[in-house]
Amino acid sequence: MKKVALMICALGVLSSACFGQELFLAQQKGRTPHPAFPRKAAVPLEVKGRVDSVILAEPTKGIRPKIALIYEDGKHCTFLVGTTTTIYGPGWKAITLGKMAKDRMVRVQYITSKEGFLIALSVKPV
Repeated sequence: MKKVALMICALGVLSSACFGQELFLAQQKGRTPHPAFPRKAAVPLEVKGRVDSVILAEPTKGIRPKIALIYEDGKHCTFLVGTTTTIYGPGWKAITLGKMAKDRMVRVQYITSKEGFLIALSVKPV
């Protein structure tokens, strides 16, 4: 029984060296590494603006929650609000998206998805 356990451990150590070699070869040849290896995390960006509108979720109609901002130069931008998005109101107390007031100045931290959507990570008062 001890021999079987020792053989399984040895096989595990040898197989991990093989996966490491694949990553090393991929980097040398300029290829992308195996998808099992983690990618670099997206760096969040930040923008300040005035809340133009808040769209609450309606799953039956396929509407996702969103918040639209107007920047100081008049440009519009809409952010998707996920379940992990933190939203703060006056006094830095956590609130729901439905309690976000129109024309409030906020600062939004966001990332851009692969599809080009802007996803809000946090909405904080200015």
